[in-house]
Amino acid sequence: MILLSAFSWGIALLDIGLAAFKEQQSSDVYNLISNLGWIFLILGFHWWTIERKWLFNGFPIGAWFTGFLTCIYIFIWVFRDVNDKYPALPFVIWPLISAGISTVYKINYSRINTKKLHLTTIQEIVVLILISLLLSCWVQFHFVVQEWLQEYPSLLADKFDRSAFLVKIELPKNDERQPARGYKIISVLEKLIQSKVNNKPWQEVEKWLAESKKQLQGRWSEVSQWILKLDGTPKAVKNKIILELEKKKEDYLWYIDAKVEERVNDYYQLVLRVKWQGPASRSQGYELTKTCQIEQTLRASYNPRQSSQTPKVVGRIRCQKTIDNLKEGNEESNSAIREG
Repeated sequence: MILLSAFSWGIALLDIGLAAFKEQQSSDVYNLISNLGWIFLILGFHWWTIERKWLFNGFPIGAWFTGFLTCIYIFIWVFRDVNDKYPALPFVIWPLISAGISTVYKINYSRINTKKLHLTTIQEIVVLILISLLLSCWVQFHFVVQEWLQEYPSLLADKFDRSAFLVKIELPKNDERQPARGYKIISVLEKLIQSKVNNKPWQEVEKWLAESKKQLQGRWSEVSQWILKLDGTPKAVKNKIILELEKKKEDYLWYIDAKVEERVNDYYQLVLRVKWQGPASRSQGYELTKTCQIEQTLRASYNPRQSSQTPKVVGRIRCQKTIDNLKEGNEESNSAIREG
């Protein structure tokens, strides 16, 4: 059967070569012969594993290799669209297909040799199917967790010390970890405000601060859309949101609270606060805070009529270089975390 499989694929390759020589697409004969090649390979390989009795510590593993080939044939060769839509399906079905192959072999072997199924054989089949279901559930759970971490990357910042099924693997010291999504959000907000304040006429700065108070409060999914639609926003800031802050399902779990305190002397106090309201190991969630100071400054402006430079009152923002991170418990950290 393995030789028939090799012969079938040789004919299929010959068909592809002739079709390419004639500048035509491969015919239905190619698909038929290729499928026959896969079937011959799976049957021949299974037969070989039975004859060779592949064992691992006394446990037969031949059916697992046959099931692996079967999954490749079904989900990558025949139903490729299904595999593209559900990439985890072949791995989840693999233990069940392997268990099915072993079950068919055990039933046929018992009927040929003893003409009936013994109670011990039935027990082995039931245990094998249940173990395969358990393995499929764990494999599916793995892909579910991976999907969570892709859509909710901030979960990685949490602790899993008391988890019964997740173990957080620490990276080597020489590896640089990417900053959390909250740090990126606060960095984008800082750059946005800088573009609206630095070297802008002071009256325009005060007007913009008054109008943007409500817009800079709410869920990040809403604030980010407002920033992208905002007129006069530098292209670099918008590109930073699009590239670095790609849309994630967790965006609605980040709450933005940019509070502008009352004017004191010649400056405003701005507090950028980003709160994580998603799943966390502590009921208060997590919070990142950065304090900025918006003040007046003089900038020389050239007057062509008088051929001289006159001072002009413009805005300037100065933010602390660190971001305060809320520790576990109810106390704020005394130490600050550098921006990534």
